[in-house]
Amino acid sequence: MPKIWLMVYGRLEPEKWFDSILDMISIWWNQNPSFPFEIYIFGKWSLESRLISLSHKYPTIHYFWRQSLDYIKQYLPKIQYMLMPSSFLETFGLSALNVLSRWLPVIGYAKWGLDKFILPPFDLTNVQWINTAWKLYNMISKIVSDPPKLNCATFQDIASEYTPEKWFENFKKTFGPWKKIMMISDFKTRIGWLETYISDVQMLLEWKWYEVKSYWRHLPKWRKGRFVKYFGLVWAFINFISMFNIKRAIKEFKPDIIRYHSTLRWVWWLWILASKNFEWKKFVMYHDFWYFYPFPHTLNFVDQVITPLTLRNYLKSANTKNPVKIIAIAFKYLSVYLIKTQLTNNWFKHLTPSDFMAEIAMRSYKIPKKDIQALPHFIQE
Repeated sequence: MPKIWLMVYGRLEPEKWFDSILDMISIWWNQNPSFPFEIYIFGKWSLESRLISLSHKYPTIHYFWRQSLDYIKQYLPKIQYMLMPSSFLETFGLSALNVLSRWLPVIGYAKWGLDKFILPPFDLTNVQWINTAWKLYNMISKIVSDPPKLNCATFQDIASEYTPEKWFENFKKTFGPWKKIMMISDFKTRIGWLETYISDVQMLLEWKWYEVKSYWRHLPKWRKGRFVKYFGLVWAFINFISMFNIKRAIKEFKPDIIRYHSTLRWVWWLWILASKNFEWKKFVMYHDFWYFYPFPHTLNFVDQVITPLTLRNYLKSANTKNPVKIIAIAFKYLSVYLIKTQLTNNWFKHLTPSDFMAEIAMRSYKIPKKDIQALPHFIQE
């Protein structure tokens, strides 16, 4: 039986349905005497220990932990399919777009942020079975026995809509002709598609002769980085020193545009407040459901987000009676509310990576339709 080469990249978490991938591997072992595939996995977090245990048992698993995008690119030429069976609401699907642009089909559910990047032969929605693990098993069995014929033009048509040049055209329409941009975000790192994407945006704008000043914190690797993220959730409430520093930086740079990319883990409301009295154009990008919902990893349907964003709706959407969780959710709501207040009362234009998120942001924050639009990401080379 011929072998195929599969890849998994990202957070090894149940919300990404990575547990279904591991279950599929166990099912295969129980159903067949050998594996018709090799699977290369890049990532970390909660299911890592289970993955390591299975990798010792099944030689078909090749686990590389969390690696940089540049490192992963070395393996792409031999990979044939990417597994991304996430059934929760992906905001855009940048990982899927990046591999699809390299003519690698993505196996997953064609919905929400992924709907344009999952081709019909690889849509798990069309596979009739009891759960995702068995759907993956049946899909891979079919691919191995009867490989689908792929039309290169299909990949090219999709990729052509998300090139850096296409993004830059949309950028100019949205931001106008101004050339001095200050980019503000929580963290910068070359680990991960989205974090790397922030750097790529700056490089692209500088290549187009824009003057760009970035203001963000470098995210350390591994456990130290995770600690900094969680510490930032608390520190951001009282980080007045950073607020005054960024206010001074804005005064000195005198940008035409201030663009907030992410404000959830370190920036928060004080950094947004720092730009309040400046008349320059200000934009914010919503790329995370945490702006609207207490537990984004549990989102499977749009109607789980109860709008508009009020404490009552926020608690109701959490659907819990646990008093400890209720207190934690109320604290989380306070942080999101402070961000919302600054963004909606501070002359911001609002951006999302996809159309369906624009609708949610509009209803949650009561944003006028004229002040919000989708600005999709671009392919990372």
